[in-house]
Amino acid sequence: MSSDSPNDTIKILVCSGNLGNAEPNKESIEEWIPSEGCIDEVILKSQYPVDDDFVKTNNFNEKTVSFNTSDNKIDIIVIGMQESTFGTKSNKKNIFDRTTHTLVSPIIKSTSALSNLKRKEQRKLTDVVGAKTLCGLIISQCGDSYLTLINYERGQMRIMVLIRDTLKGSIEEVHCCAENTGIGGVLNNKGGIVASIRLCKTRISFLTAHLEAHEGESHYRNRCSDLEEILEGTKAKYHDASVNSHVMFVFGDLNYRLRVTDGFDAKEGAIDHDDKFKKVHGLIKDKDWKGLNKLDELKTAVDIKDCLAGFKTLPCNFPPTFKVEREAAFVYQTKRIPSFTDRILWKCVFGMEDFVKPILYEPIELFTTSDHKPIRGMFEVQLNESLKVNKSFSSRSTSMLRKSKSLRKYEVLVSSMSCINLPAMNKINASSDPYLLFVTSPKRLLQKKGNTLFHSNKEKKDGIKSRSNGWPRGRKINTTLNPDWGDDEIRLKLQNTDDNMTGAMLFITVLDFDHILRLDVVIGTVVINLNAIQEKGIKSSASNNKCTISIDQPLMKFGKENGRLKCRLSLGERTKE
Repeated sequence: MSSDSPNDTIKILVCSGNLGNAEPNKESIEEWIPSEGCIDEVILKSQYPVDDDFVKTNNFNEKTVSFNTSDNKIDIIVIGMQESTFGTKSNKKNIFDRTTHTLVSPIIKSTSALSNLKRKEQRKLTDVVGAKTLCGLIISQCGDSYLTLINYERGQMRIMVLIRDTLKGSIEEVHCCAENTGIGGVLNNKGGIVASIRLCKTRISFLTAHLEAHEGESHYRNRCSDLEEILEGTKAKYHDASVNSHVMFVFGDLNYRLRVTDGFDAKEGAIDHDDKFKKVHGLIKDKDWKGLNKLDELKTAVDIKDCLAGFKTLPCNFPPTFKVEREAAFVYQTKRIPSFTDRILWKCVFGMEDFVKPILYEPIELFTTSDHKPIRGMFEVQLNESLKVNKSFSSRSTSMLRKSKSLRKYEVLVSSMSCINLPAMNKINASSDPYLLFVTSPKRLLQKKGNTLFHSNKEKKDGIKSRSNGWPRGRKINTTLNPDWGDDEIRLKLQNTDDNMTGAMLFITVLDFDHILRLDVVIGTVVINLNAIQEKGIKSSASNNKCTISIDQPLMKFGKENGRLKCRLSLGERTKE
């Protein structure tokens, strides 16, 4: 880690706001974005503490959130905006049209480009856009100690990622992409933007989205499918951002509503609009946050795994953020049922479940220029760079490793592999032809042309050509939804690595082979932070110091579960060949 990189944790402020196609005033931005990234300004103003029951249930009380930053600043500020296009009095055309886009959206695509981002370029951004425009206001509010790492626009959606300038030497990777979900997938008023950064060997992704509006079952279903579509449209070859990130945040105007019925599946329309409004408004007046949260579509959707399975979201212990009058109070428009449409969720990879600690989650009541109240959440995120390898793996000192001509070589032994409840990819025979594919991040750990697998009891070829770009794969089993690979063992020989493989991830992906189209189709993926095997595994007394862990995890694809994978993973130093 460079001298100006962070310690073992960073503070991230996630902000989300539907701006209602109206130019925000300076006072509203100042209420939403803390001046100079000041932590105390956010904490001292907070009126809505994190729910105690949620903290206890998720064991967040085991580690107290630390506020020992020497200068009291947030490390990363992420701002997602929807309906963020508008005209100004001095410029009638849209300030986010394509002619302005290139000036206000410098996408940093490499570390070298980031290192060349000078302070004068930040000032140029502010000068060009103007002090009264959105980006200029935000950049000015954050101050000179922040760099605009990402400023990306897609239609009426925008994401900005600002980092402290002291972190620029620790940024290893930056990526940004988007997907429309408007009519025909063409209109860009709805959809999502995914921004990913790699910091101190920790990939953190941010998905800001604007999903389908309105109440009712069909709109609810479309919102869930919109999230799948966004994750699919922004994915890499095999894996979407919810799988290939150590930590992912999803936020935006997700448009999930408070559903006022006798039960979640009750017939729509049983209660008329006025009665629904009165019931919700009464709960708001009584500050019955638990009663309101019981009506929340999004929490129910996550719990029953209709979308974003495995994600966490804090209870909304505050008034609904939509639909309000454009004034400094929660005054609701009667034509819509008040709802928690603006939300923040997060997810961590297996082995890092407690690496995100929520600090606060709140609306901005004094934001006056939109029919939504923007929200913000602050989180403490532990970085992979802080992980320490199990001492049993370190028989030599760090200095000796630096002097060594070759780094240690490890292997992962995968055994006892089976899946249950896979979806039927072949609709004709209601079955699938699954096999396992093994991918690592970084790629250099495992990918190698001609790489093969080693079966201890079977050296059987399954007839599938090597179509996986050098990634090792397992034996295909035909016509089953519950494959069991029996005594097969797969030995993954990792290439030369750092001694602790900090931040390395292993993706075990189940694919179906389509015999007609001769294509591989992803069914789902389980991802493991390799450090988790060292940290949580059972140590062996053998000379290679193996650590073994049992896996029983859902197979994930685009935020949905597609069956489960069970296996045993053993990580240890390679024996001499």
